[in-house]
Amino acid sequence: MAGTAGSFGDMNVLVADIQRAETLADIDMSLTALQRQLSFSYFTLYARQAAGKDSLRSALLLHNSPDALIDQYDAIGIQPQDAKLSSENRTLTPLQWTLDEIGRGLEPGDRKRLLDLLEGFGIRRGIFLTHTAIDGSSRVLSLCGDRPLLSVGEVEDLSFCVIQLLDRIGVLAKRADCGSPGLSALEIECLLMAARGQPFSEIAKNLSLSIRTVNYLAGSLCRKLDAESMEHAVAKALRLEYIV
Repeated sequence: MAGTAGSFGDMNVLVADIQRAETLADIDMSLTALQRQLSFSYFTLYARQAAGKDSLRSALLLHNSPDALIDQYDAIGIQPQDAKLSSENRTLTPLQWTLDEIGRGLEPGDRKRLLDLLEGFGIRRGIFLTHTAIDGSSRVLSLCGDRPLLSVGEVEDLSFCVIQLLDRIGVLAKRADCGSPGLSALEIECLLMAARGQPFSEIAKNLSLSIRTVNYLAGSLCRKLDAESMEHAVAKALRLEYIV
C-alpha cells in the first residue's frame, strides 16, 4: 500500500486489501495503512454510537490512540465527541473539524480541559465518517492529527475506502449468513438500483454519494462478479440470485 504522504497511492490495492480482510486484525492493518497514507496520527473505530454516559473506551471497536489519551479523555467525564457529533450525521457525509469546532456545547471548564488534552497529543484537526448499513446498524470512523484538512479528491477517495471497510466489518460479523461472493450491503443496494435501470447519476443521488464513488462501486462489483460491465454484473447477480 505504499504511497506518498497525504495520498492514497494505488486505490485498487488499498480496496483489495480491505475486501480480503478475514479478521478484525486484518481490518486493523487496513485502518493503520489508511491512517498513515493520509498522514493522520490516530484512528478510532466505534463499535456503536455512544449514548448517555458511555465512556470513550466502552464505545471503541478498534483504535491506535495511546491509553493515556483515552484514560484522560474519560476522566473529563464527557460523551465521546466524534460519536456525539455523528449522531446527527446518519449518512457517510464526511465532516472535517478543527479544534475551534470541538466541544462548543460543553461547560467552559470541560471544554478547556478537552482542548488542552487534544492539543497535548498533537490533535488539532480531524475527520469522521458515519455509515449506516441497510439493516440500520451504524459505525463511526474518526481520523485525527495535525495534517491540513483533506482536499475534495482525498475526501472522496477516503469515503469510498470507508464504505468498503465498514461494510466488510458487517460481512465478517454475518459470515455465517453470507451467501454472496463478499458483496457489501452498499454494493447490493447499487446492484438493485442498476437492475431497476437507474443511471449512475440517480444511484449517486439516492445513496448520497458522488458519481466518482458510484464508479468505484461499479468497478468493485465487476471485479467480484468477474463481469465486463455493470450490465453484465447485474445479469450475473440476478442469475445467481444474489439479488431478486
